Amino acid sequence: MIPSPGTEARPQMSLDDFEELARRAPKGVTLQFISGKLQVKPLPDQLHGAIVMWLLERCLQQRPDLRLYPEQGLKVESYRKGRARADGALAPVALTLETQKLKDYTR
Repeated sequence: MIPSPGTEARPQMSLDDFEELARRAPKGVTLQFISGKLQVKPLPDQLHGAIVMWLLERCLQQRPDLRLYPEQGLKVESYRKGRARADGALAPVALTLETQKLKDYTR
């Protein structure tokens, strides 16, 4: 089917509908809404894990006082109107003891 003119520019659904759908998604399923299109974010593969480990090693070499915490679900408030989620957070060891302090630190 050939889309009618202008349909590529229209989002597949409203942002509110997407957020509701994302809240109801089964555990382990991550949905993304990028440029008006619904996408399913695949689970991290072995390469992603290797990259995270490489980054962790580099961080520890340069700043042993910091820790890298991947996939914490932290929102990046200053990016995409607070709807973006960071792949990881680099924070001082003292802050990682309390999740709320870590969330506050990353804002």
